[in-house]
Amino acid sequence: MKTFTTSTFSMAAKAALTKWSTNHYHFVLPRISWLVLVFLVLTNTACQPGNGLRPNEYGNGPRKTVPAELVGEWQLTQVSSTNVVSPNGHTVPAWAFGAVFHINPDGTGFSIVTASTATYSSEDTQRVETNGTYEIDLDSNGDMQFKYYPANGKVYNNDVFAHDLAVEKLYPATYTNWFGKLTTYYGKTCFESEQSNGTIRYFKQ
Repeated sequence: MKTFTTSTFSMAAKAALTKWSTNHYHFVLPRISWLVLVFLVLTNTACQPGNGLRPNEYGNGPRKTVPAELVGEWQLTQVSSTNVVSPNGHTVPAWAFGAVFHINPDGTGFSIVTASTATYSSEDTQRVETNGTYEIDLDSNGDMQFKYYPANGKVYNNDVFAHDLAVEKLYPATYTNWFGKLTTYYGKTCFESEQSNGTIRYFKQ
């Protein structure tokens, strides 16, 4: 599988993005701190839908009815352990990520990936929004196979449209294929998958 290009991201974001771009949509999740949540609110970088998400334009990728336990919105967050004082006077992480899978019962939905960086002189946000379809198999033990097929997408820099996502970043050239488990982590429902760069966990919202 291929990965998202980082050509539209800042140099600082590119360095941080290599933490998860080794495999398509692969992230490493530490314990979420209150600081990143404050950061995402203050800098408006939370994974919220934008103009790139076009209702009912989910493409013709494979899809199937989704198990009820997995319907809804699932979110991952990652944050730098290094902080900076931004131009507006807030102490914020030097970089942060947010990622969302929104899954409809019929196997349609969308994904949003946001990367944010901050220095003493600037704050920078990049966001990729895609529509697509899902195939998710879940057995009685919570073991699952998770597939997401992006059909179309847009890239935004600081909430300004930059360009459509390149065709090589869409199905059938690129798609997500994980094996994992539906479980709980510190009392919160999540699906997790062991990857070469660590364990990823998306939490139910």
